[in-house]
Amino acid sequence: MNILIVGTDASRYGSAVSMAALAGELIRLGHHVICVIPKRGPIEELLQSKQVPYRIMGVKKWIAPPQKGFRFALMKGYRVCVNLLSEVRLVFLCRRHKIEIMHLNTSASPCGYLCSRLLRLKLVWHIREFVEEDFGYQFQNRKKAYARIAGADAVITISDALYRKYREIIPGDRLFCIYNGIDEKVFYREGRIFTGPRVVIAHIGRFHENKGQAELLEACRIYEEKYGELPFQIWIIGSGEKNDREYLKRKAESIRGEVVFQGFSDHVEELLPRIDIVVVNSRCEAFGRVAAEAMMAGRLVIGTRSGGIPEITGDCGLLYDFGNAAQLAERISHALAHREEAVQMAERGRKRALALFTAGRNAGEISALYEKIKK
Repeated sequence: MNILIVGTDASRYGSAVSMAALAGELIRLGHHVICVIPKRGPIEELLQSKQVPYRIMGVKKWIAPPQKGFRFALMKGYRVCVNLLSEVRLVFLCRRHKIEIMHLNTSASPCGYLCSRLLRLKLVWHIREFVEEDFGYQFQNRKKAYARIAGADAVITISDALYRKYREIIPGDRLFCIYNGIDEKVFYREGRIFTGPRVVIAHIGRFHENKGQAELLEACRIYEEKYGELPFQIWIIGSGEKNDREYLKRKAESIRGEVVFQGFSDHVEELLPRIDIVVVNSRCEAFGRVAAEAMMAGRLVIGTRSGGIPEITGDCGLLYDFGNAAQLAERISHALAHREEAVQMAERGRKRALALFTAGRNAGEISALYEKIKK
């Protein structure tokens, strides 16, 4: 089957990494796949390593922070124009490669929708984000966005939490929950936690107020108030806007223990074996790819009791309420005080990740969905 996957991000974070893993596995299953990315970026190396052909063309998002005014209207018009030009380019690309399935990799952009309708291609829309709840963003035209998404031949959500949001909008026979796929050849690791010279607790992700880095640092400050200087290192792995980075570094100055800003890493899998606990404390994560990766590497996950995190971790992680830094501090304290329990939880997590979240399983379910809608 000939498939075109349209992505909205060229970074090595979340949706782009998931797209690369999916494309690679679909090719392994015998499909012909081409990916579209919006610009040059780190994801190219991953696509090349998986021998996934790709094209670069303008793909603009139809989600943005809440705003009004002339500049917002101007940018909205600009994004619409760029996407229309890209739709024309997609038409030629699809005809040249005899594309049968148009797969839109996120709900963040409609680019590819018009091409799929014009050429009467089967349209799969992959929803990997809550938008309002996790990013604090909004659709430029929510009613139009929901109508277009609902008109797809199949809509995939990456967690049951996300499925529940969209089941009132999208007909049940076209809405499917398929968990993200993690490449076990990359992320699977043997070994136990708490075997290194010092405990390491890490946060992995793009710097953003809703991603929880500041809350983790606040929890560490509270921990020190209650128990004394941190008996562990904190690693902040990721990157972001200059203002966010400077804010986090100021927060870290209030902690006596060691906080290490590792910067962005293209190869988190190489860092995970040196980490004992991964904190995944976003406001409302749709799936929690970082949690699944950490679990596959046998690391203990402490996450928020919101979005898709509870169903991803199951009984293999410790949960707390987002916004309650004191509760997060207590979860960290519990893990350190009950190490054998934490070790067993992490080992159960590895088995759970291998059973539910592999890239092969993800691609197999999506391939079966393609076959279903093609009939």
